[in-house]
Amino acid sequence: MTRLRFEYIPVSRWPSLAWLSRCKLNSDVVEVFHGLGVETTNEWFSEAVWAGEFTDGGFDQTDIVAGSGGRAREKGVVFVTSASTVDRLQSLVTAQGTFISNSICCLLAMGEGSLDPAYPHFHADFSSINKGLSKYKPHLKSSIGLMELSYFDNLIWTGKALHREPKVMTAFSFTSFEEYRDFLGSNMHNFVKNALASSRQQIFQPLCALSNGYDSPTVAAMAKQYGNCLKAISFDVDRNGVDDSGEPIATSLGMNYTVIPREMWRSMEQPEIPFIAGSPSGSDVLWAGAESQLAGSLLLTGFFGDAVWAEHYPYPASDLARGDGSGRSLTEYRLHTKFIHCPVPFWGARLGKELMAISQSPKMQAWKISGNYSRPICRRIVEAAGVPREMFGIGKRGVSVQLHRYENFLTSKAHEDYLAWLKGTRASWIRQYRLPPIPAIANGLDATLTSLRGALRLTGDLLPSGYGFGLVRSILQRSASKISSIQVGVEAPLYLRRYTFPWAVEQIKARYPVP
Repeated sequence: MTRLRFEYIPVSRWPSLAWLSRCKLNSDVVEVFHGLGVETTNEWFSEAVWAGEFTDGGFDQTDIVAGSGGRAREKGVVFVTSASTVDRLQSLVTAQGTFISNSICCLLAMGEGSLDPAYPHFHADFSSINKGLSKYKPHLKSSIGLMELSYFDNLIWTGKALHREPKVMTAFSFTSFEEYRDFLGSNMHNFVKNALASSRQQIFQPLCALSNGYDSPTVAAMAKQYGNCLKAISFDVDRNGVDDSGEPIATSLGMNYTVIPREMWRSMEQPEIPFIAGSPSGSDVLWAGAESQLAGSLLLTGFFGDAVWAEHYPYPASDLARGDGSGRSLTEYRLHTKFIHCPVPFWGARLGKELMAISQSPKMQAWKISGNYSRPICRRIVEAAGVPREMFGIGKRGVSVQLHRYENFLTSKAHEDYLAWLKGTRASWIRQYRLPPIPAIANGLDATLTSLRGALRLTGDLLPSGYGFGLVRSILQRSASKISSIQVGVEAPLYLRRYTFPWAVEQIKARYPVP
């Protein structure tokens, strides 16, 4: 077959790292529309960092890669997605060709399509990737056809069809802690070297996220030792207002650090929109407060560490299943802010069973602590880097924003715009014989359910132990949890909170003018 080639169309008004490819049947040309931060060569294009020589463009031949791009090979064009489940590719087959993009909003804008504003299950659909690569819902309906969401695996355009191809594995076994540590270290060295390559149009400076937990200090320790990363960023408190800055850890590691107020995003102009457009939860919106630090960076995070570094974990890490979607709503925002996001724990995570066996082995006993919050691999790496044992990994915390809680929802201007959008979409609801949300009723019901949930939990906490009260307490707690799943759960945020995703996508589509 004739080798496929790229035709590049730069679009200066697009977000810097966004791209969209249009592939036409029986054509040897693959059109690539792209923002000005995307690297382009005759053989490949990318907004990516990988563990390999930058000039070789071999990001399709490794599973140590963050970001995305396309590589021309004899078999066709390989479209590469991040080796994690925090980023993805979107594809759509139309009469005008097959579209592939690193942005849902870009794909819909170029195809002049939209999402159903009355569809109630976006949260559940996007959260299904938490169940793993073999169990998530891969399709998303739009007015121009069925989009396919691709995580981790690459896609190949042969000139006639688009199909999936598993990523190459760079690790086949981990038999000891030392072997795994060296795997992380050598790849960290090559990864950072790639990000800083002088032949790049856009250099990405390594930046570590840091907290007082286990995962981000582990990443920071590896990045400092093997990648000479000197900069860290942290949020001042966790979601409960407890200090989570990681300042002492950064000092121990010899890193410069910047502490960002966790609530800074609330003073910004509609900061939620790109985060919700990336993933309906929008839970990473607090990162908007760190925009000046993120721009031009390679952000190294510990997302997914709870799966691969825990002594005991209920999900099959080899399928990349996880307990939450933290980091996923950065996927659209980072294209605008111009940074690459790499959650390091995904490296080698398909060997999750072997990593858990290492954590449980007698040789790791010295780095185990009592209780349910013990991660020996992390503790051994971080303590070896000179961080005192009592300084990290003491209690499990979280900083992500539960945006769909009654008390957190949208900032005032975003809320106003969202209600106006809901009002303008009523015809779509009526055509489906459905009653659109009525804000006054929905807000009142939200407040009532919030109060009821709190009352049930408080009553259960106040009940004395013994004499059958345990059963009553259990019933009250289950009832409160049921209300929580109605109101703030990822499967069914209540009324107004359930339809923010198509609203946010429509707002971001305006940032992708059709060239």
